[in-house]
Order: sequence, then structure tokens, then C-alpha cells
Amino acid sequence: NNNGKHYGHYKNGHDYRLPMSNADFNLLLSTLYNAGFESTKISIAGSAIRSNYFTSRQVLELLGGFSFESSKLEMAKMAYPKVVDPNNYYLVYNAFSFESSIRELELYIRR
Repeated sequence: NNNGKHYGHYKNGHDYRLPMSNADFNLLLSTLYNAGFESTKISIAGSAIRSNYFTSRQVLELLGGFSFESSKLEMAKMAYPKVVDPNNYYLVYNAFSFESSIRELELYIRR
């Protein structure tokens, strides 16, 4: 039982994970942007990340909903294993204000 998630799609013999649909993603964004507290936003995004797949561009948009660099970094690390296009994850670097955050994310990804 896959609880309605998009598993078991095969493309060229590989497991093919489908990212969140635009409609579902837009609902997630509006829920995130309407949340008042950063801690609430982390809970909402964390829950969504655990149960869905994303494109790198969607992760970038998701991070735009956070006020604090530390929250963005935490979410970017959590989301990385759930992206369908890890080759494009460099796009997520645009969410950060500090070079140190980008370096920390790069190190995390390489591990």
C-alpha cells in the first residue's frame, strides 16, 4: 500500500518519482505563507517534504516562504533527498543570502 503516493512509476527501467503537482504545490505555498510563525512554517514544510517529491525549482519557491537563513538551510537539507532532479539543485542556492549557507549545503549534499 503506497497511501496514494506516486511510487512504482517506471521509466527506462528506473523507479521514477513524480514531483508534487502544481495545484498541490500552490496549496502548500499558500498554507506556508499564511502561517505566522517560523516554527509553524518549519512544521508545515517538513511534513510536506517527508511525504512528497519536488523539483529543485519547487524547493527554491518553498524556501522563499521562510524568513530566517537557518530555517532555509534546514529545509534545503531535508528536501535534497526528495528532489527528482538533483542535477538542478544549484538553483536552490539562490534562496540564500550568505555564502556560508551555500557552502554548508554543498558539503551536506556531497556527503
